Amino acid sequence: EYGIPKALLSIIFDLFLIVMYKRDSDGKIVLDSSGPEFFNDSIPWEGVYIKYIRDIIRISEGDISSINITHRSRASKLVHPTSSYTSAVQDLQDGLADMAIGPFWVTGQRLKMTAFTLPIVYDKVSLMTTTSFIHN
Repeated sequence: EYGIPKALLSIIFDLFLIVMYKRDSDGKIVLDSSGPEFFNDSIPWEGVYIKYIRDIIRISEGDISSINITHRSRASKLVHPTSSYTSAVQDLQDGLADMAIGPFWVTGQRLKMTAFTLPIVYDKVSLMTTTSFIHN
């Protein structure tokens, strides 16, 4: 409804150093997305993307009341076992969350599943080979 601040639910697809991570009980950074810390919502998320999300809440001037961050579902990882990115997008398509946080590549498959914002960061990708190809 218009005028009521919206609380959003966002999912994280994986753990990445500096970008988004959690800490174990000893304060060490955890980067294992199959471990118990990843699926434990009582352990807070940290990282650059998390700070960015908090800044979005702040500059929304009350339009967004909060963004609750959780993990991707275990079921979506079964559907897309080779891509935690696509499994997070599956959760969006299934209505389990309002948005996903992370450095997603927009692929044809994912674009058929959900809408994407404009990129925040662009990757420069190069293909290197040991053989040169010359066309006459």
